[in-house]
Formats: sequence, structure tokens, C-alpha cells
Amino acid sequence: QFAFSLYVAAIIGAIVFAGRISTKISRLCRYRVIPVIATLILLFYSKMLRTVLIIFTFERMDVYNGTYQFIWTYDGSKEYLVDKYHIVLFIFGLLVTIFFIIPYTLLLLLTPYLMKLSHWRFFSWIIRIKPLVDSYEAPFKDRYRFWTGAMLFYRIALVISSAYVSQQPELILFMIIIVHSGIVFSGFAVYKSWIISATETTLHVNIIINSMAIYFLNLADRDFPSEFHIGYCIPSTISMGVSFICFLGILLYNISKPLVSWIKMKIGGIKYFQVNTNVVPEHNEDGDEEYREPLMNV
Repeated sequence: QFAFSLYVAAIIGAIVFAGRISTKISRLCRYRVIPVIATLILLFYSKMLRTVLIIFTFERMDVYNGTYQFIWTYDGSKEYLVDKYHIVLFIFGLLVTIFFIIPYTLLLLLTPYLMKLSHWRFFSWIIRIKPLVDSYEAPFKDRYRFWTGAMLFYRIALVISSAYVSQQPELILFMIIIVHSGIVFSGFAVYKSWIISATETTLHVNIIINSMAIYFLNLADRDFPSEFHIGYCIPSTISMGVSFICFLGILLYNISKPLVSWIKMKIGGIKYFQVNTNVVPEHNEDGDEEYREPLMNV
């Protein structure tokens, strides 16, 4: 559980350390390294959130004489907060939650409002991390720059619900349907680009369709044989296909933008070269050749 998190943390540390000790590397990377670090931090956040949840989850097990005990969900042979190994992990998970997960989520949620207080000395530190935060908030409109933090809070609620309400998946599916339906029907256009907004709306609709299909599929499992409700798999399959098409569209869009910019730069450079080299020789009064552009002949 910790291997991937430590690997990502090591990459982040190596990038930051290399940029500090070498000005050549720092100039080479410039601002391109900031979005990379922001993405790696988000990956580290996601993995640590899942790891901490595994550490915190427990189940109640009934034993003889009407008594019960709490056991660790990840390892049923260990009692919750009784085994020394689990106590160490619990303390670690608590520290990660208090000093990383909660501050990071609140930072992305409240940065647009903290920026207005940056002239105060107590909040002056927000200016130093603004390039990092802008990597998350740049695609959004100014009044929706909190959207990344809001989605992280939604992710936390979803992960916690999936862990503690695992016996009733219909409740989780119902929550997903309600949240994404609210986002779609509220008409939020949180992105500056209409292409990204349309793509995200399509993904929200697909999540709703897929969740509804699974929801009715689970209900049908209780009352009908599996052969009867095979039709419920059709909308789920279509939804996944559309999601994959949206993924390919996003991938092609991000690849095409730098490619088109590169082609325009090359074409512009060729035209500039042709204009500056397309000169015509002409004899002056002394009989010497002088070069000037054709437009000057008019």
C-alpha cells in the first residue's frame, strides 16, 4: 500500500531537489515542471487517501454470549486498535490525515478566498504556492476556482461511504446519481473552454446512466434470475463505450494543441524567411546592383 506513495513522493522530492541545486535544470524545466509536480501530488493524495481509509475501517463481529468485538477490515485476524502493528498504522494514518489530507483539501477549496487576504502578513504564504495552485485552478472560471477542492471533498465522502456502507451498495449508487444529476441539471459551466465543459457534462451523464443501470441490476438480482435482467447491461456497456470515446477525444485534444502550435510556428518561420529573402536585384545610377523587396517597386 505504501510502495506507490513512497515512489511518487521520491519523484517529487527529486524534481524539487534537482531544480534547487542546478540552475541549468531549473531553466530547462521552467514552468513546465509545476503542472507535473501538481499532478504527482494529486496522485500521492489519492493513494494516501485510500491507504488511510484501509487503516481506519473496521467491522463489528458478534461472538458468543451476545458479546462482540471490533476487527480490522483489512486483516480479520487482528482486533481493531489492539494489535501493536495496527496501532502504529493508525497513528501514522491519523498524522497523514491531520497534516496532509485535510490541509491539502482545504487549501484547494479555500485558495480563491485566501488570495483576497494575501495582503495580510499571516496569509502572505499563499503567494508562494500560487503557481502550484494555479495548475489546478487555471482551467476554471474565476468564480469556480474552488471546484477542484469541492470534487476532492466529494471523493472523500464517496470513498468513506463505499467503505462503511459496503453491505448496501444501492445507497452509494443513489448518492452518485443525486450528486451528478445535480451538477448536470444545475447548468454549471465551470470551465473556460466550452469543449472541456461539454466533455465533462458527457462524462457526468454517462456516470448517471452507468450508476442507474447497476442500481436496477442489483434490485433485479434479488427478485429475478440473472437471465431475465441481462438487458440492464446494455446501457452500462453503451455508457462505458461513450466514456472511452470521450477519453480518446480528450487525449487527441491535448496532443493536437501543441502539435498545431508547432506547425503554426514552423509555417510562420518559413513565411518570414521567404519575405526577408525574396529580394530583387536592381541597378542604380552608378551601375551597381542593389537589392530591395518587390513591394518597394510599386
